[in-house]
Amino acid sequence: MKRINADNMVKFYALMLLYERNHHGYELIKSIGEKMEKNVSSGQIYPFLKKLKSGGMIAGGKEGPREKTVYRLTPAGRRFVKETLIRLSEMIRIA
Repeated sequence: MKRINADNMVKFYALMLLYERNHHGYELIKSIGEKMEKNVSSGQIYPFLKKLKSGGMIAGGKEGPREKTVYRLTPAGRRFVKETLIRLSEMIRIA
């Protein structure tokens, strides 16, 4: 059986976490690592967040006393996640 590309799963899970609520980068790294039982590096998350931000899928702003950047899905990002979930559920149903 071919192994699933964990990097893509990491990105997908990051989107799912952001769909649930706003997160800062380290929080995403920690949550994904715990859920996937895998070490997740900042090099997997921060470039992806940067790409999402430049594509208008997320927005970020400084919050809290340590002024961490907290990311949230934009309306376009929320639509993207919903559409992706619909496509995935259709693929699973067909399989």
